[in-house]
Amino acid sequence: MVILVISGEKERDKISQALSTHFLLRVVDEEGLFEEERLSGDLAIVSLDLPGAAGEEVRELMRKMRDNIPVLAIVDRDFSWEETDARDFDDFIYEDFQAEELRSRVYQLLFRFRSISTEHILRIRDLLFDFDRCEVRFRGKALELTYKEYELLRFLATHPDKVFTREILLEQVWGYGYYGGSRTVDVHIRRIRSKIDTADHTYIRTVRGAGYIFEP
Repeated sequence: MVILVISGEKERDKISQALSTHFLLRVVDEEGLFEEERLSGDLAIVSLDLPGAAGEEVRELMRKMRDNIPVLAIVDRDFSWEETDARDFDDFIYEDFQAEELRSRVYQLLFRFRSISTEHILRIRDLLFDFDRCEVRFRGKALELTYKEYELLRFLATHPDKVFTREILLEQVWGYGYYGGSRTVDVHIRRIRSKIDTADHTYIRTVRGAGYIFEP
Protein backbone atom coordinates (compact mmCIF):
# COMPACT_ATOMS: atom_id res chain seq x y z
CA MET A 1 0.00 0.00 0.00
CA VAL A 2 1.31 3.45 -0.99
CA ILE A 3 0.27 6.51 1.01
CA LEU A 4 0.85 9.95 -0.49
CA VAL A 5 1.96 12.49 2.10
CA ILE A 6 1.42 16.11 1.11
CA SER A 7 2.09 18.22 4.19
CA GLY A 8 4.47 20.46 6.06
CA GLU A 9 7.59 19.12 7.71
CA LYS A 10 6.09 19.00 11.21
CA GLU A 11 3.12 16.86 10.19
CA ARG A 12 5.32 14.84 7.84
CA ASP A 13 7.51 13.61 10.69
CA LYS A 14 4.48 12.58 12.77
CA ILE A 15 2.91 10.80 9.82
CA SER A 16 6.14 8.92 9.15
CA GLN A 17 6.40 7.77 12.76
CA ALA A 18 2.79 6.58 12.72
CA LEU A 19 2.66 4.87 9.32
CA SER A 20 6.13 4.02 8.00
CA THR A 21 6.09 0.52 9.52
CA HIS A 22 2.66 -0.20 7.98
CA PHE A 23 2.80 1.41 4.53
CA LEU A 24 5.13 2.71 1.86
CA LEU A 25 5.05 6.51 2.14
CA ARG A 26 5.51 8.72 -0.92
CA VAL A 27 6.28 12.27 0.20
CA VAL A 28 5.36 15.06 -2.18
CA ASP A 29 6.65 18.56 -1.52
CA GLU A 30 5.12 21.83 -2.73
CA GLU A 31 7.10 21.72 -5.98
CA GLY A 32 5.67 18.34 -6.93
CA LEU A 33 2.01 19.07 -6.17
CA PHE A 34 0.85 19.06 -9.77
CA GLU A 35 3.22 16.49 -11.25
CA GLU A 36 0.99 13.64 -12.38
CA GLU A 37 3.62 10.92 -11.99
CA ARG A 38 4.13 11.76 -8.33
CA LEU A 39 0.48 11.68 -7.31
CA SER A 40 -0.27 7.98 -7.64
CA GLY A 41 -1.03 5.85 -4.58
CA ASP A 42 -3.77 4.14 -2.59
CA LEU A 43 -4.62 7.04 -0.30
CA ALA A 44 -3.54 10.67 0.15
CA ILE A 45 -2.94 12.57 3.38
CA VAL A 46 -3.07 16.29 2.66
CA SER A 47 -2.44 19.21 4.99
CA LEU A 48 -4.84 22.10 4.38
CA ASP A 49 -2.20 24.43 5.80
CA LEU A 50 0.52 23.44 3.37
CA PRO A 51 3.42 25.93 3.32
CA GLY A 52 4.01 27.62 -0.02
CA ALA A 53 0.68 26.63 -1.54
CA ALA A 54 -2.49 28.68 -1.83
CA GLY A 55 -5.60 27.23 -0.23
CA GLU A 56 -7.47 27.04 -3.53
CA GLU A 57 -4.60 25.15 -5.15
CA VAL A 58 -4.68 22.53 -2.41
CA ARG A 59 -8.46 22.18 -2.66
CA GLU A 60 -8.20 21.78 -6.42
CA LEU A 61 -5.56 19.10 -5.92
CA MET A 62 -7.81 17.17 -3.51
CA ARG A 63 -10.76 17.34 -5.88
CA LYS A 64 -8.57 15.95 -8.63
CA MET A 65 -7.22 13.09 -6.51
CA ARG A 66 -10.62 12.12 -5.13
CA ASP A 67 -11.60 10.83 -8.56
CA ASN A 68 -9.17 7.94 -7.95
CA ILE A 69 -8.18 7.62 -4.30
CA PRO A 70 -9.54 8.60 -0.86
CA VAL A 71 -8.20 11.81 0.70
CA LEU A 72 -7.60 12.39 4.41
CA ALA A 73 -7.24 16.10 5.28
CA ILE A 74 -5.17 17.45 8.18
CA VAL A 75 -6.65 20.58 9.74
CA ASP A 76 -5.79 22.69 12.78
CA ARG A 77 -8.16 23.28 15.68
CA ASP A 78 -8.95 26.80 14.48
CA PHE A 79 -9.73 25.70 10.95
CA SER A 80 -12.51 27.71 9.30
CA TRP A 81 -14.91 25.28 7.67
CA GLU A 82 -16.54 28.12 5.78
CA GLU A 83 -13.44 28.39 3.60
CA THR A 84 -13.43 24.77 2.43
CA ASP A 85 -16.04 22.48 0.97
CA ALA A 86 -16.01 19.25 3.02
CA ARG A 87 -16.74 17.39 -0.20
CA ASP A 88 -13.15 18.07 -1.23
CA PHE A 89 -11.96 15.26 1.06
CA ASP A 90 -13.26 11.99 2.51
CA ASP A 91 -12.26 12.38 6.15
CA PHE A 92 -10.23 14.76 8.31
CA ILE A 93 -8.01 14.67 11.37
CA TYR A 94 -6.68 17.47 13.56
CA GLU A 95 -2.99 18.31 13.34
CA ASP A 96 -2.38 17.30 16.98
CA PHE A 97 -3.40 13.72 16.16
CA GLN A 98 -2.06 10.67 17.95
CA ALA A 99 -0.38 7.89 15.96
CA GLU A 100 -3.03 5.27 16.69
CA GLU A 101 -5.82 7.64 15.65
CA LEU A 102 -4.12 8.33 12.32
CA ARG A 103 -3.60 4.63 11.63
CA SER A 104 -7.24 3.96 12.45
CA ARG A 105 -8.47 6.69 10.08
CA VAL A 106 -6.23 5.42 7.29
CA TYR A 107 -7.40 1.82 7.66
CA GLN A 108 -11.05 2.90 7.80
CA LEU A 109 -10.70 4.82 4.55
CA LEU A 110 -8.88 2.00 2.83
CA PHE A 111 -11.53 -0.48 3.92
CA ARG A 112 -14.32 1.89 2.86
CA PHE A 113 -12.84 2.32 -0.60
CA ARG A 114 -11.88 -1.36 -0.79
CA SER A 115 -8.17 -0.74 -1.23
CA ILE A 116 -7.72 -3.32 1.51
CA SER A 117 -9.63 -6.56 1.45
CA THR A 118 -11.01 -7.68 4.80
CA GLU A 119 -10.23 -11.21 3.69
CA HIS A 120 -6.47 -10.83 4.10
CA ILE A 121 -6.22 -8.29 6.92
CA LEU A 122 -7.16 -9.05 10.52
CA ARG A 123 -6.67 -6.68 13.46
CA ILE A 124 -6.97 -7.95 17.04
CA ARG A 125 -6.01 -5.42 19.71
CA ASP A 126 -2.31 -4.70 19.10
CA LEU A 127 -1.96 -7.49 16.53
CA LEU A 128 -2.31 -6.95 12.79
CA PHE A 129 -2.32 -10.03 10.52
CA ASP A 130 -1.51 -9.66 6.83
CA PHE A 131 -2.30 -13.12 5.49
CA ASP A 132 -1.10 -12.34 1.96
CA ARG A 133 2.37 -11.62 3.31
CA CYS A 134 2.30 -14.24 6.09
CA GLU A 135 3.16 -11.38 8.43
CA VAL A 136 2.07 -10.34 11.90
CA ARG A 137 2.67 -6.90 13.37
CA PHE A 138 2.54 -6.09 17.05
CA ARG A 139 2.03 -2.41 17.83
CA GLY A 140 3.22 -1.56 14.35
CA LYS A 141 6.40 -3.65 14.43
CA ALA A 142 6.74 -6.84 12.40
CA LEU A 143 7.16 -9.89 14.62
CA GLU A 144 10.05 -12.26 14.00
CA LEU A 145 8.20 -15.57 13.84
CA THR A 146 9.23 -18.91 12.47
CA TYR A 147 6.85 -20.35 9.92
CA LYS A 148 5.34 -22.78 12.46
CA GLU A 149 4.98 -20.01 15.05
CA TYR A 150 3.14 -17.93 12.47
CA GLU A 151 0.89 -20.83 11.44
CA LEU A 152 0.08 -21.68 15.06
CA LEU A 153 -0.73 -18.07 15.97
CA ARG A 154 -2.76 -17.64 12.78
CA PHE A 155 -4.81 -20.76 13.44
CA LEU A 156 -5.60 -19.80 17.03
CA ALA A 157 -6.37 -16.16 16.18
CA THR A 158 -8.79 -17.13 13.41
CA HIS A 159 -10.58 -19.52 15.79
CA PRO A 160 -10.95 -17.36 18.90
CA ASP A 161 -12.66 -18.38 22.15
CA LYS A 162 -12.38 -22.08 21.37
CA VAL A 163 -10.22 -24.57 23.26
CA PHE A 164 -7.92 -26.77 21.19
CA THR A 165 -6.03 -29.75 22.53
CA ARG A 166 -2.34 -30.14 21.77
CA GLU A 167 -3.15 -33.08 19.54
CA ILE A 168 -5.55 -31.05 17.41
CA LEU A 169 -3.04 -28.21 17.12
CA LEU A 170 -0.38 -30.71 16.00
CA GLU A 171 -2.73 -32.01 13.31
CA GLN A 172 -3.78 -28.54 12.12
CA VAL A 173 -0.35 -26.89 12.11
CA TRP A 174 2.22 -29.68 11.78
CA GLY A 175 0.07 -32.13 9.83
CA TYR A 176 -1.04 -35.70 10.32
CA GLY A 177 2.36 -37.08 9.42
CA TYR A 178 4.18 -35.33 12.27
CA TYR A 179 5.58 -37.74 14.83
CA GLY A 180 6.92 -35.28 17.40
CA GLY A 181 5.46 -35.06 20.88
CA SER A 182 2.84 -32.62 22.11
CA ARG A 183 5.54 -30.71 23.99
CA THR A 184 6.36 -29.15 20.63
CA VAL A 185 3.13 -27.16 20.92
CA ASP A 186 4.03 -25.96 24.42
CA VAL A 187 7.43 -24.74 23.26
CA HIS A 188 5.95 -22.79 20.34
CA ILE A 189 3.19 -21.29 22.50
CA ARG A 190 5.79 -20.13 25.00
CA ARG A 191 7.85 -18.46 22.26
CA ILE A 192 4.78 -16.74 20.80
CA ARG A 193 3.69 -15.49 24.21
CA SER A 194 7.09 -13.93 24.80
CA LYS A 195 6.54 -11.79 21.70
CA ILE A 196 2.90 -10.69 22.07
CA ASP A 197 1.84 -10.82 25.73
CA THR A 198 1.60 -7.57 27.68
CA ALA A 199 1.21 -6.76 31.35
CA ASP A 200 -2.55 -6.32 30.92
CA HIS A 201 -3.41 -9.00 28.39
CA THR A 202 -2.52 -12.60 27.54
CA TYR A 203 -3.74 -13.64 24.10
CA ILE A 204 -3.24 -17.40 24.46
CA ARG A 205 -4.49 -18.89 27.71
CA THR A 206 -3.76 -22.38 28.98
CA VAL A 207 -6.85 -24.37 29.90
CA ARG A 208 -5.63 -26.89 32.43
CA GLY A 209 -6.20 -30.47 31.34
CA ALA A 210 -7.61 -29.40 27.97
CA GLY A 211 -5.28 -27.27 25.83
CA TYR A 212 -5.09 -23.66 24.66
CA ILE A 213 -7.56 -20.92 23.82
CA PHE A 214 -7.01 -17.62 22.00
CA GLU A 215 -8.80 -14.73 23.72
CA PRO A 216 -8.99 -11.44 21.76
